[in-house]
Amino acid sequence: MNRLSKFTRPIKRMYKFLFSFTKNKWDLQDYPIEFRQQQILDLSDSNLTMYPWEARIINWYWMNGDGQGIQKEKHI
Repeated sequence: MNRLSKFTRPIKRMYKFLFSFTKNKWDLQDYPIEFRQQQILDLSDSNLTMYPWEARIINWYWMNGDGQGIQKEKHI
């Protein structure tokens, strides 16, 4: 994680937290989501597939998804 992410993550989290008091029904866009470009590893010897982008809800590290690009991730 870079310095900018360390600064913006708490801001996103607090903004979405305060905004949550105005909503009864949540959509995926209502959660604080961050996108991260991953380094692609050579997995040719295995059955695994690695994608260049990861999207995850901030502080929910088990709630993530991988994809070919940011636009595909935004339409989960």
